[in-house]
Amino acid sequence: MADGIVTAAFSNFTFHVDAATGNDANDGRSWASPKASIQSAIDETRRGETILVKPGTYAPIVTEGHPALRIVGIEGKAVTLIDGGGTNACARLEGSESLLDDSTLVGFTITNGYSSAAMSSCGVGGGVSDGRIEDCDVIDCSAMGFGGGIVETTAIRCRILGNSVAGSLGAGGVYSSMLINCLVADNESRGSHSFVGGASWSTLHNCTVVGNSVVGFGTGGVSGCNLYNTIVYDNSSVTGASVRVASDINSLEDQANCWIGTDPGFVDVANGDYRLASGSPCIDAGANSFVQGSTDLAGNPRLVNGMVDIGCYEWAAVAVPQKWYVDASAAEGGDGTSAESALSSLDAVIPLARDGDTIYVAPGTYRFEGGVTNDVAIVAQKGPGQTTLCGAVFNGPLYPGDVSHGDASHDVTFSGFTVKDFYAERNVTFKDCVLTGGEDRTALVCCHLEDCLVTGIHSGGLFGCSLVRCTVARNVSDG
Repeated sequence: MADGIVTAAFSNFTFHVDAATGNDANDGRSWASPKASIQSAIDETRRGETILVKPGTYAPIVTEGHPALRIVGIEGKAVTLIDGGGTNACARLEGSESLLDDSTLVGFTITNGYSSAAMSSCGVGGGVSDGRIEDCDVIDCSAMGFGGGIVETTAIRCRILGNSVAGSLGAGGVYSSMLINCLVADNESRGSHSFVGGASWSTLHNCTVVGNSVVGFGTGGVSGCNLYNTIVYDNSSVTGASVRVASDINSLEDQANCWIGTDPGFVDVANGDYRLASGSPCIDAGANSFVQGSTDLAGNPRLVNGMVDIGCYEWAAVAVPQKWYVDASAAEGGDGTSAESALSSLDAVIPLARDGDTIYVAPGTYRFEGGVTNDVAIVAQKGPGQTTLCGAVFNGPLYPGDVSHGDASHDVTFSGFTVKDFYAERNVTFKDCVLTGGEDRTALVCCHLEDCLVTGIHSGGLFGCSLVRCTVARNVSDG
């Protein structure tokens, strides 16, 4: 108190919601006393507070009068839903005074929403109105006007899928919104005075607009939008010949570095995989000056090669599992990528193999000593009767700070070998092998064995191993 003025400072609270165990009579201040509904938590919040939501299906929400909230589905959109029941808009995130008062929704699937608001009334979308959504899906929502999916909303890394508008002058997917790294697909505008299937009067940065449609007067893809680094492709208009239509775009406000109307080279259009395939003309074809955000729709980094791609997904080469070949009788000069160009030793090929690769080994006796730093399968092509393995594999550090022998997080599998005079430890699997003794000891530590015969070991043995369908017989201890 100073000069007769009383001031008070309030700490922001974090509220907790759990559809399975909560009760709206609880205070929601901890997971020990969660609310059951998101709206109950909203009703008790002050400006800028956070609501954490566990998996479940929740009723629609309205944040008006409770500004600048952050509502987070803590386990993501796959298991956390807001369902409008086909009768109500799912999420109205408006604040009380300005855009700074609008709330943010993170990690939800917004579905089955409905708005009866016509274009002459307030702007309410079937899915989301106002505010900001991040890492959300807006699916199967509908409206009589404005947008079936979202209206006047900022959407970041979101998918707007299968929504519809039935009234005049609306957009099936997106109306008057800002989209960054979003997919707008399979939305529809229908009715005698329909307008746009995908997006209208919106700004799109690095988005993909595909497979949207309009039935009646209008545009299948986008109209009246600003487009940057965006793909617009394979949208359609279904109408009579006398009606003016456009399949992909109509009357853009602005566009730069976009790919419109021509095949962008998706991975699998038929199954809805709109990632860029290798060789797509959209790879490295965007403009970095229009990039908004550091990750694409899948959460992968933008600017993989120093230049942004066009569309909502950034392309990156996907490592395809490779086959390698080893043959003890092979001549020098091979690269190991075929049986004809096999390498002659495991020591030569194992450092080349990446996660998921398989190494095929021709009959012979092989010695390997060292670490394995990737998840690989090593297969004897003719089985244990013709292929012998000696040496040691260290799948983990031998001493604190050792990084030359792997980190014990990789799974190495040997199949079809006779294994003798061999030492192995940690995350090493043996399948269909014969493990036996020789001149030296055979010892396995914390390994896994399946369908193996363990016999004739006279020094060493198995320590902390798991065995499945194995036979252990005629082993002795030297003392």
